[in-house]
Amino acid sequence: MKVQDLKEHCEQQIKRLPKNSKMYEEHLLTLAIIETNVKYYDEIDKLNKMIDLILKEQIEDGYLVNFNNLEEARKYYEDRI
Repeated sequence: MKVQDLKEHCEQQIKRLPKNSKMYEEHLLTLAIIETNVKYYDEIDKLNKMIDLILKEQIEDGYLVNFNNLEEARKYYEDRI
């Protein structure tokens, strides 16, 4: 199940469940967790894009002469982590 599917499921359940039920609270908690993680995933995505731009510029400027393309540079650094 994708995160978006889970989010939609929880939203639908919240609309139909009684507010004082345990399941209602669990769906609210799940939505809160999803929202918190989305913020982190957005930040990680931004950082990955920045890293790709930096590596690409360095390859184009000749600083990373051992790499023919961005994929080679990324693979090299991912393997070192």
